[in-house]
Amino acid sequence: MNRLQKIKAIIADTNKNYAPYYDVLPNLIKEHGYKAGIEIGVFCGGHAKKILETGCGLIGIDPYQMYEPGMPLMDSQEDWDLLCSVVNADLMEFDNYYHFRYDSDIVHKKLNLEYLHDFIFIDGWHTKEQLTKDLENYSPLIREGGVIACHDYNHPTFPDLTAVIDEFAAKHQAKVNIGPLHFIHIEKTW
Repeated sequence: MNRLQKIKAIIADTNKNYAPYYDVLPNLIKEHGYKAGIEIGVFCGGHAKKILETGCGLIGIDPYQMYEPGMPLMDSQEDWDLLCSVVNADLMEFDNYYHFRYDSDIVHKKLNLEYLHDFIFIDGWHTKEQLTKDLENYSPLIREGGVIACHDYNHPTFPDLTAVIDEFAAKHQAKVNIGPLHFIHIEKTW
């Protein structure tokens, strides 16, 4: 199997395995008439594609960078570069998509702080520190009545993420709505 075939197999397997939660946010988009949002952690693009199919605009943020401990089967920076090319070639077919290939800390500083988005989906770097920063940096960019969604809540591999989300929700007196496959969303009421 060559590198391109391997990357396409990773994309197909990932999108198949995570498809059970891919409709949650698109259903909220349709229900509330959301027009624009942000996704941190595009990875294989299946979730982003479902969002874009609603007609909603989306900013994707993913540096596609090799990191430790890494992802299974993604053995080199060349793999990440190829994944980025394949996924973004698919997503760029939508004229309502824009991708930042940077760390979310950098992108946050580039976004117009006066424009409020309807939602954010955070599924980026899975550390306590980074999720805390992403929630604090990006929640002000979400309008009241919008949604802050995250992945890997109550996931045994990432136990710190659940505590970060619970603390964030408690701080804002908000309810954590739990969906399939460790997907959660919080309605922004503050």
